[in-house]
Amino acid sequence: MQVLSYLTFRQAPCWNRVATALAWVVFYLVLTPLLGLFQALSQRCGFYDPERLTWHLLAGLGGVFLLSILGVGYKLLSMFTLTHGVDERALGLFLWAANLGLLGLAMGERLGYLLLLLAYALALYDTWRILKNRMKRVLDIGVRHYLLGLFFLGLSLLVLPFNPVWATLWFALGFVGLVVTGMLYKILPFLVWTHRYAPRAGKEKVPLLKEMLPEGAGYGAGALLTLGAFLFPLFPGAGWVYLLGVFPQVYALWEVMRR
Repeated sequence: MQVLSYLTFRQAPCWNRVATALAWVVFYLVLTPLLGLFQALSQRCGFYDPERLTWHLLAGLGGVFLLSILGVGYKLLSMFTLTHGVDERALGLFLWAANLGLLGLAMGERLGYLLLLLAYALALYDTWRILKNRMKRVLDIGVRHYLLGLFFLGLSLLVLPFNPVWATLWFALGFVGLVVTGMLYKILPFLVWTHRYAPRAGKEKVPLLKEMLPEGAGYGAGALLTLGAFLFPLFPGAGWVYLLGVFPQVYALWEVMRR
C-alpha cells in the first residue's frame, strides 16, 4: 500500500498542503509498525524500555489519525460547506507545529506539548475561516460531528499532562469516533447515490442525495456517542451509553445502503 501511495504522490500534477499532510500520514503508517517491531525485538535482546511505547502511541494515534483527519478534514469541510479560496498557509503551519510537537513529546520535551497546543489553535483558526466564508449557511450532520470532534481533541490536549489515559480515550472515542461517523454520513450516501442513481438521473425520478440518510437516527447516534465518549473516562460504567450509539449509527448507514 505504501508503494502505491508513493507512486500516486509521484504522479500527482499538483502538490498542495493537503497532499503534504497525506504524505506525512503514509510516513507514520510505515513508522508505527517499525516502532512496534523494534520494541518487540528490544524485549528479546535485553534493552527493552517501556517508555518507548510512547513513541509507538504518538506515531499511531497522533501521526496517523491527527494528521489524516485534520489534513483531509480541511478539504472535506471546505467541500461540505461550499467554501472556496481559503488560504492553505495555516494548514502548512499546522503540519510543522504538529510534527515538531509529536517529536518533542516523544523526546520528553515540554515544548512538544506547547507546539501541539499551537497546532490545535491553528486547526481552530482554519476551521473558523472556512465556516466564516462558507456559502452553505446551514451546517449539516457531518460538519456538526466534525466540530464536536474538534472539541474532544481540545479536551484531550488539555488533560494530556495530567491524565494521559483520559486524554487517549477522549482522543479515540470523541475526536476520531465522532469525525469518522460524521464523515460516513456524508461519504456513504454520495457513493451509493453515484453508483445506483447517477446513470438514471434526468431520465426518471430518483431520490435527492439528502434524502438518502435518515438524519433523525444520525443525530440520535451522535448524541449518544458524544455523551458516552465524554463520560466514559470519568465513569467507566458509562461505556454502555457509547455502545448504544452504535445501533442507530448502523441503522442509519444500513438505510443508506438499502435505498
